[in-house]
Amino acid sequence: MVSWTMALLHGNIFVYAFSFWLTQPTLPFLLKELSADMLLFSRFQTFCSFLQLFGGPLAGRICDAFGFMPTLVLSQASAALSYFLLASTSTVPMLFLSQLPTVFMHAMHAAQSAITMLCDNNQQAISMGRLSLSYGAGMVGGSYFGGVIAEAYSNQASAGLGCILSLIVIPLNIIILRQASDSSAKKAAKDSVKTSMNFGQILVMLRDPSVLQLVVVQLLLGLAISIYRSTFSQVLREQMQLGRQEIGLVMSLSGATSIVSNGLLLQLFTKRYGNGNIVNGAAIVMAIAFLAYGHIPVTPESLVYVLAIVTPMTAASSIAYTLLSSQMSRAVSDENRATALGISHACRSFCGILAPTIGSVLFHAYACQMLGYTCAGLTGLAIVSGTFFRTMYYMPNHQKTE
Repeated sequence: MVSWTMALLHGNIFVYAFSFWLTQPTLPFLLKELSADMLLFSRFQTFCSFLQLFGGPLAGRICDAFGFMPTLVLSQASAALSYFLLASTSTVPMLFLSQLPTVFMHAMHAAQSAITMLCDNNQQAISMGRLSLSYGAGMVGGSYFGGVIAEAYSNQASAGLGCILSLIVIPLNIIILRQASDSSAKKAAKDSVKTSMNFGQILVMLRDPSVLQLVVVQLLLGLAISIYRSTFSQVLREQMQLGRQEIGLVMSLSGATSIVSNGLLLQLFTKRYGNGNIVNGAAIVMAIAFLAYGHIPVTPESLVYVLAIVTPMTAASSIAYTLLSSQMSRAVSDENRATALGISHACRSFCGILAPTIGSVLFHAYACQMLGYTCAGLTGLAIVSGTFFRTMYYMPNHQKTE
């Protein structure tokens, strides 16, 4: 039963990522088709992140109180509704309306919560890394086919396919995952006070130095990555003069890189080094890549330079993301692990609120060079702050997070 559960969890993440990335290469072109400028695109990204900010902790409390299956079903149903509305979009207000259901789109969160219950502590980081393999595989396929489908049919056609795929996995989740999820819900019911929908518990957890340290590092790294990602398609389209299929190719390479990094490199590194050292090493690689990103020459070979920079940046950020998520879930008690993961996801969503505006201002005022310097500086601050917290504060759960 566990093997079927794990297989379906990976299937959910593949479908979740494939459907999401089907739409990503085409969004800038859809906005252009709707006569929207790039400032509106940044506001659109901010709106999406604002929804995710509230949805992350909410999904965490649902997982802790009722099990991961209801959260996973809700996530896929919300995704299907969002893609259906996106496929029907003909105006800018309707485009924003299509994103309202994304407040409940947290399939990765639900799957990670399941991993914390189904796997031993010493296997959690590796198991989460394997989940990222499925996400990366979906990202590769979705990014590529999203551009192809848009070229062959329309910018909305890829969203229609995402809606269908999201609906298909819902009955499978209800049938196969019910038993495993019910057992986690029964365990939560034994301690109804701690696992109730009490959002005050989030503030209590944030006062723990172990959690606070991880939140600060995730905010700084997340802001750097979010600024980079929020402007990425603009840079490729406006500065590098790349088309939809080329942008899809770059995104596909990013997905393939995350597969290799989480499937091979993460396991190799965790056997030799502590999690804190690996995160710092990944941050250093990211800082160097950001600096190089700010100096990409605009030539006919720009695509080659982009691919050479995106590869190490994606590998480092994927490893850091997986390890920080694992550390966050292990820094708290068992009955609050999903909520801790919700805080982790909320950190990235909060960064997503700030990043589009910051990135758009920097890109249009100073071009790509200032983007690289800013992201590299934030990454350096993440290294410094993480080291400071580990040095200055005694963390009760330190052994678990390392």
